[in-house]
Amino acid sequence: MIGPAFIGAVSGESSTTPSVLWTPANLSTAAKIWLKETGLVDAGGGAISQWTDESGSGWDFTQSTSASRPVIVPNALNGKSVAIFDGSNDVLVGVTSANALYRAKTYGWAMHLFKKTASGSAVDRAMFAARYPGVGWYTTYVGSSRGSTTPVLLARRLSGDSASFFDGTSLSVGWHMLMGVVNWGAGTGQLYVDGSLMASANPFTSTGTTSNIAANEITLGAGSSTGLYADVSIGEHLAGDATLSTGDIDKLFGYMAWKWGLQSLLPVGHPYKSAPPTV
Repeated sequence: MIGPAFIGAVSGESSTTPSVLWTPANLSTAAKIWLKETGLVDAGGGAISQWTDESGSGWDFTQSTSASRPVIVPNALNGKSVAIFDGSNDVLVGVTSANALYRAKTYGWAMHLFKKTASGSAVDRAMFAARYPGVGWYTTYVGSSRGSTTPVLLARRLSGDSASFFDGTSLSVGWHMLMGVVNWGAGTGQLYVDGSLMASANPFTSTGTTSNIAANEITLGAGSSTGLYADVSIGEHLAGDATLSTGDIDKLFGYMAWKWGLQSLLPVGHPYKSAPPTV
């Protein structure tokens, strides 16, 4: 059990409580999906058959077709393994129960630690999607018809609504931390990159809770099980259906940056630029 430890049991000696690092397990409201490097399942030869969810929801992402499996690369970043999606046919599909992630919800968010493999052509490439006819249709792109390395947030609220989207600023090819946040209740959306708010939209969607209809699938590494494949490496992925405070968002970026050795990407003035968050 991890908890406070006290040093100096002898009378007269000072005692200290060492810091315990903050992780997404300490979020005010737990994430519903948490895929990290320890959950990658090698089916043989580095091909990933499953990425085990470690949030407690049991919402694993799997791939039974050998040719569509991303590949594990050990020691890819800060001594940790990542999954490489080839941008051609690689995709992991969530269990059916995960399709209800954004069903009848007011809030939704997702965060990715990723690297764009190459600038490539300007086509739509989705890293994470809960797809139509699901409500709160939510997709985060890196690379789109508007730019090969452009992050895009796309969402809608009601099953009959048109999709809404807005672009961020083109990213350099390399490792980044990307978060998309939707408040369907207020009809707003935000894109955060490397600890800074990159872009926002208000209004973004219609306002209210999402429709009471589940998505038909939820996917990682593509916009669906049959298309919009992303040419990315992904080291960690989180998603949730509750509001995030500014403090939660700062801690998520601080956690991810220090865990993966990317603290230099955090902006000057970020609360966790010089040290990781603790509990």
